[in-house]
Amino acid sequence: MMRRSFADDGKPQEIFEIVDPKKRIYTKKEYYENGNIKSEGTMRYNPSALDYQKIGTWKEYDENGKVTEENWVNGERIVSK
Repeated sequence: MMRRSFADDGKPQEIFEIVDPKKRIYTKKEYYENGNIKSEGTMRYNPSALDYQKIGTWKEYDENGKVTEENWVNGERIVSK
């Protein structure tokens, strides 16, 4: 399964793709209106919540391309001490 969304000008908005069907693992990338990447990471489908949850390391980019990373477990952000 793959879902791709594009703006009217052809620039990508979102790419959502399954990488492990048995474990229900997906990758997701979101983009700014100008086509630059906004965020990327891995998600797992949780059937009991009927929703996708962020897992692992997610990269968030500002509009200038500066990256920050956040770690997620079962849809909850892990805060470093």
